[in-house]
Amino acid sequence: MNTIRLFCTLSLLSFGAFSSLQAQNVSVIKLGTSNVNNNQWGEVLYGVGNIPGNELGMFESSWGVAGGFEFSGREIVPKVSLGATWGLIFTTSLNLSYYPKRSHRIVFTPEIGLNLLKLVHVTYGYQFNQASLYEGRNDVSKHRLSVFLTIPVFIH
Repeated sequence: MNTIRLFCTLSLLSFGAFSSLQAQNVSVIKLGTSNVNNNQWGEVLYGVGNIPGNELGMFESSWGVAGGFEFSGREIVPKVSLGATWGLIFTTSLNLSYYPKRSHRIVFTPEIGLNLLKLVHVTYGYQFNQASLYEGRNDVSKHRLSVFLTIPVFIH
C-alpha cells in the first residue's frame, strides 16, 4: 500500500509542478507502442509541455510531463513520463511505471532516441527494477524499443 501512495504522490507533484507554467504551454496526447518484457505494449498518455518561442517552437528545445497507462494482453500499468526534445532530432524521457502484478514494482526507465518534427518518436530505453510477471522466472527483457506519436490538442 505504501508503494501505491508513493507512486500517486510523485505523480501529483509532477503534474502540479509542470502544469502551473504559463508561457507557451501545449497539451498533447501520446499514443505509442513498445516491445518490452517479451511482450508488445500500447500506451496512452495525456500531458502538458512547454514550447518556447513562436510557431509552436519547432526549432526550439521543449519539455513536458504526461500521465496515463501502458497495456498488454496481461496487464494495465499506470505511467508518468517526463520528456524533452532537443531541436528537431533528439528525444529523451524518464518514465515511472507501477506494476501491481509484478510484486508492486515501481520501474524507472530512461529513454533516448530520435524524433521527426516533434511528432513521431523512436526511442530505446532500459528498465531498472523490473521483474518477471511470473514469480521465479528470469527471462524478462529490460530493454525497451518504442515508437510513439505526440499529438498537440491545444486544450488547456
